[in-house]
Amino acid sequence: MADSFAQILVHITFHTKADGITIHQNDLPRVFEYIGGEIRMLKGIPFIVGGRPDHIHILTTLPKTTSLSDFMMNIKKGCSKWIKEIDGRYS
Repeated sequence: MADSFAQILVHITFHTKADGITIHQNDLPRVFEYIGGEIRMLKGIPFIVGGRPDHIHILTTLPKTTSLSDFMMNIKKGCSKWIKEIDGRYS
C-alpha cells in the first residue's frame, strides 16, 4: 500500500485564565512567537498565531500522531509556564 497523505487544519481560540489578567500589548509578539515554536516542536505547522490581550487565535496543522486534546494541553501548558517565567505580573 502506498503512503497516504493527511492534513488536518484547526482554528484554535483560547481565552486567558482570569478575566482580570490579560497579556500586555508589548508582550503579545513574544507570546505569539513562543506558541509558534511550541507548535513546531510538537510537529505541527503554525500558519498564523495572533490575537488580542485577552485571547489567542491559532491556525495550524494538527500532527496526525497527536490528539487535539493532547496538542492543546501541551501548547497551553508550555505557554502558561513560560509566560509566568518572563514576568511576575502573570503569576
